Amino acid sequence: MNGKSASDLVINAIKEKLISGEWKPGMKIAGEIKIAQDLGVSRASVREAMEQMVAMGLFTRRRGDGTYVNDVSSAAMFHQLVPDLMLNGYSEVEILDFREMLEPECVRRFVQGRTAGRIEKLREMCCVMEECAGDGTPKFAEADLKFHLMLVQGCGNPIIIKIMDIIIDVLTYYQYSANELIGPKTGAEEHKRILEAIEAGDGELAALLMKRHIQRSKQDIVDRLKDGRASVGRNGQTAGRESQDLPV
Repeated sequence: MNGKSASDLVINAIKEKLISGEWKPGMKIAGEIKIAQDLGVSRASVREAMEQMVAMGLFTRRRGDGTYVNDVSSAAMFHQLVPDLMLNGYSEVEILDFREMLEPECVRRFVQGRTAGRIEKLREMCCVMEECAGDGTPKFAEADLKFHLMLVQGCGNPIIIKIMDIIIDVLTYYQYSANELIGPKTGAEEHKRILEAIEAGDGELAALLMKRHIQRSKQDIVDRLKDGRASVGRNGQTAGRESQDLPV
């Protein structure tokens, strides 16, 4: 077994222990020698795997004491995911693609568990968007983002909520970037229609309106980029070139 495959074996074994709950947050784990003996690998392979896991924020090494399992919070995961999202230069259209796959289902589930308090907060955001649609301030983008985040947070799925919590700063950046590219345009009216469908308890209509809203935003960005204000994607191409066939 070569060094790389041995360290991969160790990493997989560690993941199993974490996922199964055998190794819990705050727990001191076995030493490198014991892990190496249990897995039939060299101590060097265990050390290499542990260094990777420490770098990922899954473990903390205490000098003279041992290695402990961290309570892996959103903050820890943030440091792994956000650098990739930012440094790879994803375009506004690619971020909206991600949101189009996610948010229509979130709003459908939001409707199932809607409460008067949540709907009132959405209504407040719609009012802000209507008031700020033409003043050129960042308040519109702030209310727009809060509206979408409220729907995600109310979808009832803790994994989706956690993912959005991790990448909130990235989404905020791209929300402002998209708003600068295309402005509020018909956004306030579209959010109002989504809210009306939610209030009526029509999850299918609310999901369809959300999908069309995101698709319209993508198309507006593509059209804007064709006019010369290009946003460079992860492959060094403009988002406009990558998305010629987006639906209207």
